Amino acid sequence: MIADSGGFAQTTVIASTGGGAITVTASTPGSQTNAVTSLFARRLNVIVAGALTVVSVTNQTSAPGGQVPLILMAGFPGVPSWNSPFGMVCTDPAHFLTVVFEDGSGVFGGVSLSGQGGTGTPGLTRVYNLQPGLLSGLQMKFTGIGIDPIDGLFALNCEVEQY
Repeated sequence: MIADSGGFAQTTVIASTGGGAITVTASTPGSQTNAVTSLFARRLNVIVAGALTVVSVTNQTSAPGGQVPLILMAGFPGVPSWNSPFGMVCTDPAHFLTVVFEDGSGVFGGVSLSGQGGTGTPGLTRVYNLQPGLLSGLQMKFTGIGIDPIDGLFALNCEVEQY
């Protein structure tokens, strides 16, 4: 990477597939010290194993108490993406073929299909035991929206799972 005439340089950082902490270090020839910054990649992960679907969110916050309301949802085939003010969300939460299964914000009535609620501390893992064959043959798009008390609204990645 080469700095511009003002001495500024920029780069793109790609998170690992698991999300988590990232440290970026930059230096220049002859520099006495390096510039170091820490980043965190939020990540939604879905595992389907027979009748069980496990949804987990890797998250970090510097908010006291670490309470992060999350809206976790899945879209049936044909649900369009939503270009929200805080990032692309791969399934439109207002579409009739989107199922909100955890709502820690109350926007969707506080629904919790796991019975454990949708507030992370700051991440969470929820297990859903679906009726065998209920989603058989369907490709579902899982995603989420979070409300970090310090960083504000954020969109999670999209996970596509074939049942």
